[in-house]
Amino acid sequence: MSDEPKWSKFARGLADSARTATSDLGDKLAGVAATAREKAAKAGETTRFVIESLGNASEDRDHLPGLTQRFVRALSGLEGQLDREATAVAIGYLGGGGVGVSQMAGTEIFYLRPDGPVRGQLRVSTVSGQVARLAFGASTGAYAACFYGDRDVLSRPTRRRGADVEILVASIGFFRVESHRDDRRAAGWMVGLGAGVGLGVPILSELSGFDLTEAVQGSFPLDARDAATIEAVVKSAPDRGVRRRIAQAL
Repeated sequence: MSDEPKWSKFARGLADSARTATSDLGDKLAGVAATAREKAAKAGETTRFVIESLGNASEDRDHLPGLTQRFVRALSGLEGQLDREATAVAIGYLGGGGVGVSQMAGTEIFYLRPDGPVRGQLRVSTVSGQVARLAFGASTGAYAACFYGDRDVLSRPTRRRGADVEILVASIGFFRVESHRDDRRAAGWMVGLGAGVGLGVPILSELSGFDLTEAVQGSFPLDARDAATIEAVVKSAPDRGVRRRIAQAL
């Protein structure tokens, strides 16, 4: 009997689905790979800033102005790593190590964008879970993530199950968000902010899969002024149509 956890088997199946979804996008993926790697190569200082900033994010978990300012400071300069059409975006960091099934943990700030009269939401969370490594390693790295799908699913603490699909844009991690209702779906992608090593996601490099759970420390509805400050950054991001379509196909 195999000792492989069920979520790891799920992740391998998810990776296969993502590869299938890319079958008609190969030329476009090849065209954007060089540009994406060039942008990632400039992210070293930003990575360190994000980790330092989010490392103290719990200080603002009950203080919306401070949390908003912290998020905007950390998010500024990451426009090129986001998708302006995402339903939600997040930045965070994770650390851990080991070989086989190991534990990772870190901090994340998650932003659910407003939708017409529906207010946006900002929350700070701890993120933890299991990863299945194919090789020994220890890392602490920052990441950016974009989410798509049902707002009700994304307005709650998320559980993300996914895999590194190892397609032409290297080490993009695609995942599904577990829903409390079968008829509602959400999914997304995450990419590392590595210092000049392409787009390797720190928790995803040399992995077969991951299962991460978010535990909210503080959550706030945003008024129009606070949301507008964050929206100015997100709206300046490119249209990541390739990644978006892959995630939405899962």
